[in-house]
Amino acid sequence: MIPEVHGIRPVWVEVDLDNLAHNMRETRRVTDAPLIMAAVKADGYGHGAPNVAKVFLDNGADRLATANIDEAIQLRRHGFEAPILVLGYIPEYLYPKMLASDVTPTIYSVEQAEALSSAVAEAGVEAKFHVKLDTGMRLHRQSIGSHFFS
Repeated sequence: MIPEVHGIRPVWVEVDLDNLAHNMRETRRVTDAPLIMAAVKADGYGHGAPNVAKVFLDNGADRLATANIDEAIQLRRHGFEAPILVLGYIPEYLYPKMLASDVTPTIYSVEQAEALSSAVAEAGVEAKFHVKLDTGMRLHRQSIGSHFFS
């Protein structure tokens, strides 16, 4: 039995910023990709998202990805200007804050795309977005079905 003091989900992760820097430089060295996006989630796994984002960007990443809008806005508040993609769902009521923060959403449905279009028109700005398309592999439950584009 796991003692209560360890919580109900005992997980341990050890992240070394020097190793992150090395891995990012190696990724840049061995790939032909013109752009590299580094995922900075869960507060940089305990090291602080701003610290981890800086290491990634200083060592070869061109852009960042976060799990949610809160993480993206935190990076903006720390002065990060690199493009940021939010991988998770962003509720429509947060679109004005998202647009003001110059954050790229992932769009999971036609309805969400229409809502984003309305928010963009209302704000009088342009916005980039990423479409999560279900190609049939069903790895994630949220996505625009490929039938929409047929």
